[in-house]
Amino acid sequence: MRRMQLDELIVRWKRTTRVLAPGNQNYGQHLMDILEKRTDKELALFSDPVEAAAVFCLIDLCRTKERESAIPLMADVRYR
Repeated sequence: MRRMQLDELIVRWKRTTRVLAPGNQNYGQHLMDILEKRTDKELALFSDPVEAAAVFCLIDLCRTKERESAIPLMADVRYR
């Protein structure tokens, strides 16, 4: 997948963010900020832009949660 494919998704999500309740718009904007930072290299393993967006948003959520707590969430987990 290339960055331009994710850009199409970002544009759709930006339109959706604008119609969210005012209290939720900042969350939608945060998701857009996460996705706009992605590069072609990071996206190379994905073929579906929605899957890529979900993975990057969930990773950010985990990192944020980990920073807020004293205990690392995934410190000892190893993946192959």
